[in-house]
Amino acid sequence: MNIELHPLLPHPSSTPPEGLHVSAGLVIGADVTLRFCIEGAVEAVRWPERAPAIRADDLWQTTCGEAFFGHGDGDDYVELNASPSGAYALYAFSDTLVARPHPFGAPPVVRPSSGPGQRIVDVRLPGEALASVTGTDPWRVGLTWVIESLDGRISHYALHHPATRPHFHHAGGRTLVLPRHGVAIA
Repeated sequence: MNIELHPLLPHPSSTPPEGLHVSAGLVIGADVTLRFCIEGAVEAVRWPERAPAIRADDLWQTTCGEAFFGHGDGDDYVELNASPSGAYALYAFSDTLVARPHPFGAPPVVRPSSGPGQRIVDVRLPGEALASVTGTDPWRVGLTWVIESLDGRISHYALHHPATRPHFHHAGGRTLVLPRHGVAIA
């Protein structure tokens, strides 16, 4: 499957490792397929240890990819966290930072891989995971990445940073607009 990757930009308040480039992309069909690609100075990044593919909270406190799925006319959105360790988290929101229990179905599948100067995290998210998002076409998606450098500094990358401080939940950060076809919505 061909996924168009979009550059993620570090927040102006971040001090990312020099020479690090982050990009991400996705395809929405019956399932959602995401790819996060980190290239360049990957040796300057603190990478979580590989672990069982389990649901875990607070993944965003270290190196982790995130995606936010909503619609332009709805306040509901779903947040996915995907760790290079293989762990994941899903959260459903009824408004910015107002979480409610996520109607978990099949879990996402997180597949990290690496090569010279590159780390990739591929994620398959079952389409049913987005069933709690109300609204109409199109999807508005925010793709983000948190980098923890070896010295403990945290850098925040996103397609767009709509606030003066890193704020991935801000609706203004969901700038990737995609048609909703394929994903079944209740």
